Amino acid sequence: MENFGKWKVEKSLYNNPKIAIEKESRNWNRKEKERFEMIFQSFILDNLVFLCMKIINSIVVVGLYYGFLTTFSIGPSYLFLLRARLVEELSKRGASYRESEATQLT
Repeated sequence: MENFGKWKVEKSLYNNPKIAIEKESRNWNRKEKERFEMIFQSFILDNLVFLCMKIINSIVVVGLYYGFLTTFSIGPSYLFLLRARLVEELSKRGASYRESEATQLT
């Protein structure tokens, strides 16, 4: 048998149209697979970390963070202001409605 890289070919089958080719060894394939998986996992992890750092350091994200922070910190005060105005408006309407009833009765 002669060795051609990862493949073994029998000399007796050189002239045969159907050449028998078999893989070199299963251990080598397992090692290749493990090495590929380790490189692939580190590549994915590195890209993921890089992407997260890029997003976190982005000026857009910082702007959105402070925008939401400002909105939510002012939000409750606006709600209380709207509630006070609504109560005031309803009390005025109620007072004017009572006055109109009183003037109609007399």
